[in-house]
Amino acid sequence: MTLAIVITLLVLILMTLSIFFLLKYEVKKINEKAKVYFTLKTQEYTNDVLEKEPKILKEENKEEEKKEKNLETSVIYVDQKDDYVIDNLFGVMKHVDDKFSINQCDIIKKFIKENVKDEDSHHYDKLIEMKKYITDIGVYNIVINDDSNFISNIRKHLILIDEDIYNEFFLGKDDFNIEEFINYLDFEIGKYDPNIYIYVGNKNDNYDYLDKRIKTIYNSKIYKGIKIIYKNVLYDYSLSWYIGGIAMLEEKPEIITLNNDSLDNLKDTEIEVLDDSNESDISKEENTISFTDKNSEKYVDSILDNKLNSIDAKKNVYGVGKVVSVKDFILEVVGFEDVTFYEKVNIDNKGIGYVIQLKPNKVVIAILEKHENIQIGDTVYQTNETFMGDYSDDSIGRIIDLFGNDKLSNKKFSNTKKIAIEMDTIPIMDRGDVKRPLETGIAGIDLIYPIGKGQRQLIIGDKKTGKTQICLDTIVNQRNKNVICIYCAIGKTKKEVKEIYYELLKRQATDYTIIITAFYDDLPSILTLTPYFALSVAEYYMISGYDVLVVLDDLKKHADAYREISLISGKSPGRDAYPSDIFYFHSRLLERGCQYKNGASITILPVMETKSGDITDYISTNIISITDGQIVLSTNSFNKGEKPAIDYGLSVSRLGGAVQSPEMKAMGAEVRRTLLSYLETRQVYELANEDEMSQELRDKLFKGQKILESLLQYKYSPLSPEKIKERFNSLGVGQDG
Repeated sequence: MTLAIVITLLVLILMTLSIFFLLKYEVKKINEKAKVYFTLKTQEYTNDVLEKEPKILKEENKEEEKKEKNLETSVIYVDQKDDYVIDNLFGVMKHVDDKFSINQCDIIKKFIKENVKDEDSHHYDKLIEMKKYITDIGVYNIVINDDSNFISNIRKHLILIDEDIYNEFFLGKDDFNIEEFINYLDFEIGKYDPNIYIYVGNKNDNYDYLDKRIKTIYNSKIYKGIKIIYKNVLYDYSLSWYIGGIAMLEEKPEIITLNNDSLDNLKDTEIEVLDDSNESDISKEENTISFTDKNSEKYVDSILDNKLNSIDAKKNVYGVGKVVSVKDFILEVVGFEDVTFYEKVNIDNKGIGYVIQLKPNKVVIAILEKHENIQIGDTVYQTNETFMGDYSDDSIGRIIDLFGNDKLSNKKFSNTKKIAIEMDTIPIMDRGDVKRPLETGIAGIDLIYPIGKGQRQLIIGDKKTGKTQICLDTIVNQRNKNVICIYCAIGKTKKEVKEIYYELLKRQATDYTIIITAFYDDLPSILTLTPYFALSVAEYYMISGYDVLVVLDDLKKHADAYREISLISGKSPGRDAYPSDIFYFHSRLLERGCQYKNGASITILPVMETKSGDITDYISTNIISITDGQIVLSTNSFNKGEKPAIDYGLSVSRLGGAVQSPEMKAMGAEVRRTLLSYLETRQVYELANEDEMSQELRDKLFKGQKILESLLQYKYSPLSPEKIKERFNSLGVGQDG
């Protein structure tokens, strides 16, 4: 019985184990089948997606093509010669636009592109802007016609009231610029615009509700008060134009307040001012505020008082112009009627410029700050001020520019004053004779070709012949001689200017020297103004009783910058592409050098770079004819080590002995005769046999050689007149005198 129970249990256990392993095997098979099934299904799904996706895209493309085709059916398949189509073209465009929600301009451009010659459609974008001046049918006709009929078609379809407006534009024009024409029309029509545009500095201010003629425009640049533009004239009732905003002003009251209860208040005040604008005094108010107290409360109060007084006197009236052409740094502006030469203008708060040329119906403006955002359509405001440079009395010993910036610290001086870029030259009767020497410390100059205080002596030669070095030697030699030196660097690199500064600093010459610079990468407009600014600073010190030495290094780059401005602004080119007034451009600069009646003087050393030793090129001959002599430098002499490399045969001083003592004058004449005689014959006799020469000839050649050697000097090793006389007396020169 017991055995039977045991056997039964064993059988049950075996059956259980068999079932367990069987189930485990089946589960494994099921899992494998499920995995295979899932993989197959996944692959199948993926393949299905990959197969269907292009179909879907294709169907979508077909839908788009269908829409496009329907659009083309509505527009392109119509015969353009049909009068109905021409007369109703824009109506058809509007219908298609509404139906397909596609921009009207894009549709007609597509139509023009496929049905009209491509070169005839390039004006369309601008013509769309002209729809306020030209009929719809006019725009279409202009587009599809040849360029040869372009101007006549425009004039035919213009819908202006006053034909003289556009007749004046076309007068004397050989070419036509549609962009320029649009801006011209916009501005001219603006003169008769009855709307009053009120610019506010607070977004909550709004005057639109007073009358449909009043348009409120928000401008974050406005600090206090408002600005009104009416018939292209700006009436400034804010503080921002005058001072740009000072934090201390926040507690001050509004300049003007409009009571918005009725339109009558506005008409009785501002519009009355506008109507009287032509008779109002818009002259620049004299600024009597001291430059030393800009940060004081008194200064701020003075600004407010001046502004309020200007408003009361109706002096806050400025012309408004519009940019119609942008050519690099040159702008053409329409709308100015009373602008003056050299007047400072503000270009939509993007930069400043000054007027360089007056043309019929427009003015040419040169910008003074690099700004890529200046574009056609920008508003330009007059300031009724001549553009002036900024100068600080702390500039001695520094590197500065005409904007009052210290280039060493990259900061603007806090105590700058305005100095005119160009001033009237000193009258003839206020000039004295040039009789006093300006000692350079260079024997070859002080002895043979002396420079007088008040003289203009040109330094001319090829590149790397020591032109700048002669100027620096001269500056170094002015130490303790009560002379203010101004080194004007024109078109030099920052590295070159830095090296010049440190050379002068090492020799303590910066104690009386100002370096005024316009760098190589500055705008040509800045390069052309900087020398004039340097001479204005020189006159400032001369009138104060100082002798001033001005170095202009160099005028060739100055002339090239002026040529670039002239060509871009449309002046007719003359010889070597320079404008016809290039001589006047330099003469009015160099004529500012003189001996003043108070005993002070301005001595100018203009530097001129030549090519291949040619001193007869256009600019060189111009400047030679303006100056009182020239120091010519020779490449051959420089390469031989004869420094300073003065070409004693070509150099000349037209004042000569007038600025020398009798002893120096006699010695200089003897040295020059002996030296020139030696230089003329040395090449011949260098090849001859010395034994065949007479003793007299040998002595003459020996003396000439010794004189030439005595004229050689190391840089920054100046010689006093006494040292020069001592050196040449030892050679037997001037003994008889």
